[in-house]
Amino acid sequence: MIVLSLERRRKPRPIANFEPTTPPLMENIGPGHWIFAGIFALGFIGFLVWGYRKDRPMHRTYYRGSTILTLVFLMLFFLLFIFKRLL
Repeated sequence: MIVLSLERRRKPRPIANFEPTTPPLMENIGPGHWIFAGIFALGFIGFLVWGYRKDRPMHRTYYRGSTILTLVFLMLFFLLFIFKRLL
């Protein structure tokens, strides 16, 4: 036997003046996290330098002048940033 319910389900009413809030981004990051991030970054960069030390002579041969090109691009981006902030 099927029993039909005459009671209709109501939609939940919204809470008055409800505005979702976002928590602060850096609230849960403590000093231990920053220490770990610094040690990890130094270790990672050190491992990269150690790993590529055998390739250094090859890089000097094939990538001559790339340091100057990189510095020029960095200077252009820096100048663009400065001029954009000033104007």
